[in-house]
Amino acid sequence: MKKTFVLMICLFLAVLVFNKEGLADEPISAETFKRYTKVAGLENQYNQAISLFATNFQKGMIAGFKNAIDGKNIPEDVKARLHTMVKESSDNFVNIFENTFKKEIKFEELVLNVYLPAYNKYFSESELIEIIKFYNSPLGKKVSKFTPMLMQESSSLFLQLYGAKVQLFGGELMNNEIQNLLVKVKELKK
Repeated sequence: MKKTFVLMICLFLAVLVFNKEGLADEPISAETFKRYTKVAGLENQYNQAISLFATNFQKGMIAGFKNAIDGKNIPEDVKARLHTMVKESSDNFVNIFENTFKKEIKFEELVLNVYLPAYNKYFSESELIEIIKFYNSPLGKKVSKFTPMLMQESSSLFLQLYGAKVQLFGGELMNNEIQNLLVKVKELKK
C-alpha cells in the first residue's frame, strides 16, 4: 500500500514536471505578442471598441436631451434647432473622445501593459506561435477579419434587444442598494 502511494505521488509529480500543457511557464516575448496582435486584428478591435464607447456616449447624450425637452412648451422650430445643435455637439464629442482615447491610452501601451501579462497567464510562447499560425491560415484570416464586425453587431443587437431591460433592472438594483446604504448611514448616526 505504501509503495503504491509513493508510486502514485511520483507519477503525479512526473506528469506535472513533464506535461506543461495549459501552464504558461514559457513567457511570451513582446515581439511574438506584437506579431499576434497584427494577425489577430487586435488593433482593429481596439479601434472599434473606442468607436462603440463613443457612439454609446453619443446615444446617451441625445436620449438625455430628448428626455429633457419632451413635454416642455417649446416651439417646434426651436426644438428642431436644438436637436440639430445637440446632434452636431454629439458628433463633435465622438471625434474628440476617439482622438483623446487614442492619445491617452495608446494601443501599444495597452498591448504591453494589459494584454501581454494576461496572455502570459494562460499561454506559452510556443502556444502563441501556434495561434499565430492559425491566424495566418485562411480560416484564421476570416476570423480576424470578421471578429470586430461580429462584436459590433452583437453588441448593437444586445443593446437593441436587452438594453432597456438591463437599464431597468440595473436602475432598480442601484436604487435598492442606495436605499440599503441610506439605512446603514442612518444607523451610524444613532
